[in-house]
Amino acid sequence: MANTFRVIVPAGSTAYYVSKAGSDSNDGLTPDTPKATISGVMAAIAALAATTKVHIIVGAGVYEEAISSGSKLGIGSQMVADGQVVLRGNGTNTISLGASPGCGVVGFIIENYATAGFRNSLTNCLIRNCPNVSPGIVGASIDSCQIIGAAIAGRPTLINSVFLDCSFPGGLNNFKSSYFNGNCTITMAMETVTSVGNVDYNNIMGMLRNGTTGNYKSLADFKADYPGYFLNCINLPPKFNNPAKYDFTLQADSPHIGAGNSDGTFNIGGTSYGVPYVAGVAPQWLEPNAVISRSDGQNPDLVMSGTDLILAPGKQVGAITSAPMRISLNPVAIQQMQYNGFLGFNKSQAGGSATNNNVPDANVYAGSAANGGGNPDRLSYEMRWTDNDTMPGSDVDWTVTPIVAPGSFLRFEWNTQPLFDTMGFGNGSASFNKNASPSPVSAVWIQIRVTLTNNYV
Repeated sequence: MANTFRVIVPAGSTAYYVSKAGSDSNDGLTPDTPKATISGVMAAIAALAATTKVHIIVGAGVYEEAISSGSKLGIGSQMVADGQVVLRGNGTNTISLGASPGCGVVGFIIENYATAGFRNSLTNCLIRNCPNVSPGIVGASIDSCQIIGAAIAGRPTLINSVFLDCSFPGGLNNFKSSYFNGNCTITMAMETVTSVGNVDYNNIMGMLRNGTTGNYKSLADFKADYPGYFLNCINLPPKFNNPAKYDFTLQADSPHIGAGNSDGTFNIGGTSYGVPYVAGVAPQWLEPNAVISRSDGQNPDLVMSGTDLILAPGKQVGAITSAPMRISLNPVAIQQMQYNGFLGFNKSQAGGSATNNNVPDANVYAGSAANGGGNPDRLSYEMRWTDNDTMPGSDVDWTVTPIVAPGSFLRFEWNTQPLFDTMGFGNGSASFNKNASPSPVSAVWIQIRVTLTNNYV
C-alpha cells in the first residue's frame, strides 16, 4: 500500500509503523506494511533485546486500546505521532510507555485511561480524563504539554506546559515557564531546589506548600516564606482563547506573551498567540460568512444539533468553508494548521467506526468499520491561500502554489505544519511525497474547508 508517513527515523533505531489502514498480520517494519494497533507493535518487539532502540511511528487516527511496552523499549526509544493521533482508553485500562530511561513519547492526545505512565520524556502531548499520570522516574520531563485533571506522581521536570485542575503530591523541585490554574495544588521539595531558576517564569494561580505536611499558600505568601525564589513568577488570568475546547492559544493582551524567560522571547506555557474570540466562535465560521455545502443543490449537508455540526438526514458527506481569514500583514510561513473558532463536529452517528481525523490514506484504500481502512466518520481538512494584500473575492484570487490551478484547495494534516510537495500535494493527501523537498505554506490570507464523511469511500 502507498503511505503518507512523514516522520524520519533516526539512524541506529529499529523502526515500526502503525496505521489505521494497516493490519496486525503485517510485520510493521516498513511504511508500506504497518501494523494496525500499537499493541501489535508491542507484541512484535517482545522478542527484541531490552537494549534495542525502537522508533514507533503512529499514523493519524484514534486507537482505542490498552497499551503496555513491557520492558522492551531501550534507552533512546521514541513513540511519535505522525499527524493527529488519539490514544483512548475505556476509563479503567492503562497505558504504560517507555520501560527504560531516555524514552520519548511525542505528539499524542491521550485520554480516558485510569493511569497514563511513561518514563523520561513526554513532549507536545495533551492528556485529559486520565486521573493518574505517572512519570516513573525522578526528573522525567513534561515539555510543551497540556494536562487536565490529573494527579501527577513523582518529581518530574515541567517545562513550557499548561496544567488545569492538577495535583502534584511528589514534591516538585524543577518547573519553569508553565501555567497552573487556580485548582492546582503543588507540593514542593524546596530543600532539593538546586537553582533559583529552576522554579521561575511560571504563572501559578493555584496553591503551594513545602513538604506533605506543610500548609497550602498562595504564590505571594509562598514567595514571602522563600525570598529569592519565584521572583519572575506571576499570578494572573492567562487569557487563553478557549481552554474548554483545548485551544490554549493566547489573546493579544495575555500576560503569558514574552514572560516565559529572561529575554522575553518565549511565552509561559509554550503557547502561541491567537486571534481573540468573538462571542466564543471566530466570525469566519459563522453563517452567512461560512458556507455549508449543498450536494443536492437545495438542502445543506450539515445541520446543527445543539452545539454540534452533524450530517443532515440522508447525507453522507458535508463540508463547511470559512470566510477568508487574514493571518498576517505580510507573507508568513504557517507553523501549525489550526483555527480559532472550534466547531463541534458530531462524528458518532450510527453505522460509523471510531472517530478519526484526516487519516490521509483512507480515501484511497477501501476498508470496513472493523479495521478502520475505509475510515468512516472522519474529518478532513483543506486550505487555500494567497500572499496578495487584498482579500480574495473569487476563486482566481487564491494563488496557492505554482503547481495547482488558482482557487484549488489542498488537503493538509491537522495540528502540524502544512507542507506541499513538488507535485502540489498537501501533507494530508495520500499522494503527498515527504521525500520531494516539501515547502511550507506562506500566506497573508487563508481559507479553510472542513469535511465530515460518514461513509466508505
